[in-house]
Amino acid sequence: MTDFQANGKTIYQGTQRNDPAVVSTNSVTAKSQPLTFIEIGGVNTGVFGSWDGSKKSQIVTFDSPTIRGQSATVRYNDISTSIVGGFTFASLTQTAQNNTWASGQRIPVTLTDNDDNKNGKISERMFLWDPTYKRSTAMVIGTPFTLSTGTAGAGTEVAALEKVKVIGLTSGKGTVTFGSGQNATASNLQEDESFSARPIFNFTNATSASTKATINSTSALFVDLKTTMNTLLKTIHNTNRTGNTENFKGFNFLNYDLRSFSSLNGATGGSISKIGVYVVYNNAGTALSSGSGLAAAGSSVISIANSTNLQDFINLNSTDTTKIANPVLINKNLFGSVAKTASIGLLLPSLPAMVM
Repeated sequence: MTDFQANGKTIYQGTQRNDPAVVSTNSVTAKSQPLTFIEIGGVNTGVFGSWDGSKKSQIVTFDSPTIRGQSATVRYNDISTSIVGGFTFASLTQTAQNNTWASGQRIPVTLTDNDDNKNGKISERMFLWDPTYKRSTAMVIGTPFTLSTGTAGAGTEVAALEKVKVIGLTSGKGTVTFGSGQNATASNLQEDESFSARPIFNFTNATSASTKATINSTSALFVDLKTTMNTLLKTIHNTNRTGNTENFKGFNFLNYDLRSFSSLNGATGGSISKIGVYVVYNNAGTALSSGSGLAAAGSSVISIANSTNLQDFINLNSTDTTKIANPVLINKNLFGSVAKTASIGLLLPSLPAMVM
């Protein structure tokens, strides 16, 4: 249930985190379980800890539910103590004035979850864009449509970083051609996606140096949602009430966050200054991606938004031409061009270099 990991006091040979019986140093061989303890709290305190000056401990538990009920024993000078794996319950509180949450009002939401605090020696912050957090508490309002298919356990959706050669648009819709060359495919690390509705894509770069993807102004994120337009129609609604029996009165919103593809998450390459958002669809209902996870040929696209921010919240019915070219046209294309049984996905390319 535990590994040893290198820190500022001990550097291992080869892999810097592994089974205690496997790790070794230049002077301590494998199966000797090399571990460094540092006196803490002053001089001659007689208290020693396994962490360095940055509070990084050499002893770390597995990041897995399998540690529940498992134990590890530490023995020194004929004195033993045990570490037992287990979990705590999280709490979520929201504070609204007079216990009423008015429309358009911001209220503080506080999550307390000791299991998500990976290092008990420091105060940590959780970010939704940070893929190292495999679980994310979510508040569901209405029937939101997300990148997740909402399946129990691990999600089925796939993603890829690719180059787009041409997006030919006429009246806000057209076809997309994915160029051969640089790419990276992804698997979904999410462990309980049906609750958080947040897939966590871990990208694996192409093995060839000439086809390795980089994050820059020519990158495009493609996500095959593994679902159909019918699912999306549970969330978005036709805002043109002329001849529309639904008679919907409201707005369709798009909320996205691509900050994990920035220096915040250690991404390298050129800068991304403008993002386009497209619905990818195939009215024949055939798969949008190949077995390798890369986008398949023959898909169509509808342009729905663009922004100069890696994170944005956009009203698709807005008349803000800096983010929405034509809300009437978007509404017409989404509800008039895409079959209910069509396979759908999302394409988020860097702009304007990607569009012709």
